[in-house]
Amino acid sequence: MVRDGGRLIAVSGDRLISERGVQVGTVPYDVDVRDDVAQLLKQIAARELRVEIERVYPFAEAPAALAKVQTRHARGKIVLRLE
Repeated sequence: MVRDGGRLIAVSGDRLISERGVQVGTVPYDVDVRDDVAQLLKQIAARELRVEIERVYPFAEAPAALAKVQTRHARGKIVLRLE
């Protein structure tokens, strides 16, 4: 969920259409994106960007996490915890 006038950075490769004044950016994954990801991490650490996490799954529940991603109805990032 993104507030009106907010920013969304997509790393999925999906083509997104801006609505409600939301600024949409993408990180292409067919090129070396290490510098871009490092910059995103800096912005997240500085609280310039906010990452919305829907749920953290233990690695043992990876199939359930993948099933959630495949519904394309996640309201945030799905995270696998490796322990």
